[in-house]
Amino acid sequence: MNLNVFHDKALKIPINYAGNIINQLDKQYKKYFDFLETNKNHELFKEVWKEIRTIRNISKVIIKSIEYFYHGKKNEGYRGVKHIFDKYQHHAAYLLKPVTGPLFRIRISSNYSLDICDLLHIPFEKRYLISNQRYSISGIPCLYLGSSMYVCWEEMARPNFNDIHCICLVPKETISILDFSKTPLDYIKDFDLRNRPSENGIPPEEIKYAISYFIFFPLIISCCLIPQYRNSTFFPEYIIPQYLMEYLIHSDIDGVSYTSVRKNSENSDSRLCANYAFPSKTPKKKGIDRKLMEKFYTTTPYSYYCSFLETMHFKSTPSRRDNQGWRLYLTSNTGAAHYEFTEFHLFESFMIEKYRRDKYYLNRQTWKKALEGVNK
Repeated sequence: MNLNVFHDKALKIPINYAGNIINQLDKQYKKYFDFLETNKNHELFKEVWKEIRTIRNISKVIIKSIEYFYHGKKNEGYRGVKHIFDKYQHHAAYLLKPVTGPLFRIRISSNYSLDICDLLHIPFEKRYLISNQRYSISGIPCLYLGSSMYVCWEEMARPNFNDIHCICLVPKETISILDFSKTPLDYIKDFDLRNRPSENGIPPEEIKYAISYFIFFPLIISCCLIPQYRNSTFFPEYIIPQYLMEYLIHSDIDGVSYTSVRKNSENSDSRLCANYAFPSKTPKKKGIDRKLMEKFYTTTPYSYYCSFLETMHFKSTPSRRDNQGWRLYLTSNTGAAHYEFTEFHLFESFMIEKYRRDKYYLNRQTWKKALEGVNK
């Protein structure tokens, strides 16, 4: 398949913008509609074009949901997003995927060591610390993970490596997520490598996944707007993602994966730039959501400093996952780095080796401490 068409500006995410969010989405959606019409004879987009009425309807609902929010009708706005999933659930189903590990979570501290409880989600008795974020509703605990050490580092505003403490988590059971983590180009590249088009075109089952992705692309766009003002109290860019999170809390879907808007370059491999958000669905008075945390195996926390002390073994550890050739751009004016030769990868290899050695699972004493709540 010719991939040149997927470099079009109409398909670029995340999106920088200025001005009114509704006006921006109107412009972005029009650009997307024009792109689909221009490419309606393309082997894939000719099938997507058949669903243009559905795509337009989803776009209208998103705009209307934001307007409801601005008019103080939050429930109406939420019902709009829920309507999208209820009416087009057959397409939404193609966007679900199981979580594959390893995933990472970090915390910044100048201490040499941290307790496992320090790296779990914010405990229920400290709800007052939970503010509005892109996929965070005030007061609702949520477990945030990253697909790589790099994306965790970016999300924490590039902290000093020596202050990083990390745990590595691997799914213990099937965990279902809504996958918004890939750009259109990365999605099609992955699709194209896994299933080469036959003489008769794209395999029918695979084209269903692609069509569903592009039908829901207006929703993905609305969740990938880069905030105009980082130090604001209110972020209009978070309205739709928070409605989406509210929907997930009341559904059978465990969480969502999404591309980081903090990544430095759109050219970095999407597999390095995925965030995961798993909301708590079983509220308690104190402690953590045991039902959520029991879905994962986890290591004990390790600091970058500790990994550095084991540097001789650490740097001789071979790659523990297939990330050869993954590209990373740390600045917009430098070339690509091979991820397997970065400190991020070395620290990941260290953590994965620790996981494989001890496969530490939260023991009874740790659970008791976490469930009862840790007051520090």
